[in-house]
Amino acid sequence: MLPYKSLIQVDRESSVSLYIQVCNTFIALITNGTLKPSDILPSSRVLAELIGINRNTVKLAYEELISQGWAESIDRKGVFVLSKLPIISKIKLSENSNKQLQEGFIWENKFQKEIITSGKNIQKNQITIDDGFPDVRLAPIDQLMREYRSLSRKFYGKNFLKYGSSFGSENLRIAICNYLSNTRGLSISPENMIITKGSQMGIYLASQLLLNSNDIIAVGVSSFTTADETFQYSGAKLERIPIDENGMDTAYLEEILKHKKIKAVYVIPHHHCPTGVTMSMERRLKLLNLAKEYRFAIIEDDYDFDFHYENKPYLPLASIDHNQNVIYIGSISKTFAPALRIGFMVGPTAFIEVSIIFEKND
Repeated sequence: MLPYKSLIQVDRESSVSLYIQVCNTFIALITNGTLKPSDILPSSRVLAELIGINRNTVKLAYEELISQGWAESIDRKGVFVLSKLPIISKIKLSENSNKQLQEGFIWENKFQKEIITSGKNIQKNQITIDDGFPDVRLAPIDQLMREYRSLSRKFYGKNFLKYGSSFGSENLRIAICNYLSNTRGLSISPENMIITKGSQMGIYLASQLLLNSNDIIAVGVSSFTTADETFQYSGAKLERIPIDENGMDTAYLEEILKHKKIKAVYVIPHHHCPTGVTMSMERRLKLLNLAKEYRFAIIEDDYDFDFHYENKPYLPLASIDHNQNVIYIGSISKTFAPALRIGFMVGPTAFIEVSIIFEKND
């Protein structure tokens, strides 16, 4: 029997479940050729004693291996590596094995520093400095999985696996419209909305539809870096507008508008990134009036409207825009978990319809 006691090391401080750690180790042993097809795995009792975990945890790991197609259970005999798997020769790669890699395929490694950095397990750090991601431990995973299972068992559940509307699920759009109406005062219909893969996809679509090469878009002096890069990718030029304790300086913007043609303004009025300031109502109304007078679009990024503490946030610009100048972008990913990529973009019906055409042709 292999020295599983040394081969399988579990980290009780990790956020990854123990049974997943055990499962992943077995997958690694199979893919690197240490375990061959039809090899028998130790009994749950023996393995539990060897690596010091509960027997039920080992059983869960084996069930996960079987469900993923790496192993099979044979009655009265035990659990085996799946016999149908191809035989993999055991290989050994050192950390500086560029020569071995180049024998398999030709490539130029331009990202060595990035690979070294990204390979670190940042989940082990006691203090992590990031953009302020939500605590995924609070995500309602059980309820979400229950709904998935419930739908999959119904006779019409398989229909959800087919191609649907390019606008996104109609039921989801109706639900989000009702939610935005109740919480943010937006009076919209599903025809005014497209479901996106997070708010960043909405920013990309808006930039591609609104901006041409050498167009000018106004952004904050400090701004969401990814959005800035997206606008520059579309060929636009960035006009930096100061940000203070009341948000974007609309008086400064007005002076710029007198001398330059601004095609769009990108603004995060609620919890501006990265300063965290909230735009005052006075400046919100001023920005809307400027948009009407100088005929530019406003891209309102409202990525975390639902996060507030002492006071409720101001209503979005889109809820008080009577001239259809605002493209409103939001996200559900921050409410559930970052990996659940669900966002939305709201705008005039004609704009949303054109975005569908662009998305299909992109």
